[in-house]
Amino acid sequence: MRASRPYYGRDQDLQPELFAPHNHTDTSKAAAKYIAITSQTKRERIYRLLCELGIEGATNEEMSRALGMPIQTVCGRVAELREEKRVVDSGRRRPGASGVNAKVWRAT
Repeated sequence: MRASRPYYGRDQDLQPELFAPHNHTDTSKAAAKYIAITSQTKRERIYRLLCELGIEGATNEEMSRALGMPIQTVCGRVAELREEKRVVDSGRRRPGASGVNAKVWRAT
């Protein structure tokens, strides 16, 4: 069974170190706080980009290139935005660099 991913929702932004996973050491708590805060910033950058693009939307790969973020980072932040219902699958697909069609996301 796959463990659920940690979720850094808006209610948790005031004290992210309490919600991000850590092992209760001072260095682990500091790292968890940093990750929670930077995840929030990256998530907001992705959301703003999708808002700017409007109905055109973007694939994860397109967002990765446009924002200079690793694809893994974009995928994780898009999943969080989807959980928050701030982005949705537009129902459209565009080919990525590999030629395989990818979902086009848009802001709600």
